[in-house]
Amino acid sequence: MLTDIASGIRTRLLAVSAISIAVGTRVYYKRAGEGAAMPYIVIAEVAGGRANETPREAFDMFWQTDVVAAGGDQALTIAANIVAALHLTQLDFGSTWDYLDVQHEEPVYWIEDVERRQYHHAVDTFRVRGTE
Repeated sequence: MLTDIASGIRTRLLAVSAISIAVGTRVYYKRAGEGAAMPYIVIAEVAGGRANETPREAFDMFWQTDVVAAGGDQALTIAANIVAALHLTQLDFGSTWDYLDVQHEEPVYWIEDVERRQYHHAVDTFRVRGTE
């Protein structure tokens, strides 16, 4: 289920020209590789799981997208395009799971200094719910 959702998010993001022009195919699940070229996007699940509220299989999860760029303006622009691409849209999970709901929840912005280099992070949280 997790890889299906990650694949659906990645596919949706790369279908948006403003995002694919900015990051190419550098959309990673859980972590970027050592020395990944910026800008890039990391997607990961951060909370939730199977809902177990009815006999029907369902999930209710929170996912985050983390745009990492050398500049703040670039990170925030890409993040805004991600929100436009995912908020209240249908994802193709590529499996037996059906789309139910994707909602943008919370943005966070922070700067990381590592060995005299700045990494600007524009992080957005999305609630993703679905049924089988």
